[in-house]
Amino acid sequence: MKENILIIDDKGTERVIRPQFEKARVTKPTPDTPKTLSELLETLDTLHQKKKEFEFLKDEISVKVESPTPFFYICFLSDIHFDREGFDAPAFKQYLEAIKNYPIYTVLVGDIGSYFSPTRHPRGMLEGVVTADEQTVIVRSFLKEYQDKILGCVMGNHEYFVNESSGIEIARWMTQDLHVPLLKNGGLLHLQVNEQDYDIYLFHKIARYYSSLNLTNALRRAMELGRDADMVVCGHKEIGAMEKVVHQDKKPFLLQLGSFKKEDRFEREMGMIPNPQVFYPVVRFRGDKRNIEATEDLNQALDEIEAIEYYYRMLALGLLGSHGK
Repeated sequence: MKENILIIDDKGTERVIRPQFEKARVTKPTPDTPKTLSELLETLDTLHQKKKEFEFLKDEISVKVESPTPFFYICFLSDIHFDREGFDAPAFKQYLEAIKNYPIYTVLVGDIGSYFSPTRHPRGMLEGVVTADEQTVIVRSFLKEYQDKILGCVMGNHEYFVNESSGIEIARWMTQDLHVPLLKNGGLLHLQVNEQDYDIYLFHKIARYYSSLNLTNALRRAMELGRDADMVVCGHKEIGAMEKVVHQDKKPFLLQLGSFKKEDRFEREMGMIPNPQVFYPVVRFRGDKRNIEATEDLNQALDEIEAIEYYYRMLALGLLGSHGK
């Protein structure tokens, strides 16, 4: 250790000089050159393209149908909520049997389960009879068994509860390896039935324009402000309504779906009226001319299908008989 140096000037003033230390030679990394805006935007574009590789929800899907009769039948289902205390199991089973045993297909329009959790609307767990994990098992079983009859599926706000609380896209895993196309909310189903093309605008929920005096108002406004379509279908409100309207040169069909959750304790406590209702009309799309009609009562719809199928079967047999003579 170097000692201090004492210096006395000619006036006798003492001054202490501390020794000078030799500085260490330190070599640090060269600072990075900041990227230009052009380079940063190029990096962002690359990240966006990579992110798209994980996308699984489609904005549009196409389904082509070759029907032996001029009709094709779809029963749109939403807000099943099978995990709730007020779930109408007999009604749901009746619709499942109809879809399984008749030439009826379905499109799922969200909220198959409820997926309440301790971090997302925990109050809703009080009316649940199965956990969110058990709901996933049941939904997966339903999708697997009926995948041949499911034309497409839109996720509801309850399915997104899982994503909001965990970041997991539950729909991706429930439909993995299944032939169940997944659509974004507000996605478009292009349906070709024999010679006719139909565009079906599918929502679980529309953010604005709902009216308690006109239950299809939001659907009509979505069509006017969003995408032109031959049909608009929406769930979420759990109160059914349907209407055929005039829009430009078309007569689009508007369908607001109901729910299989007929009794909701929370909604009752909040004074929400009326109660949810089962409302799932069977919709007929004609393949020989542009027309959409629907029958609300399921039993009547099945009777009509049996009569129509019988008529065209007999007609075909008659044509075959005359051709063979």
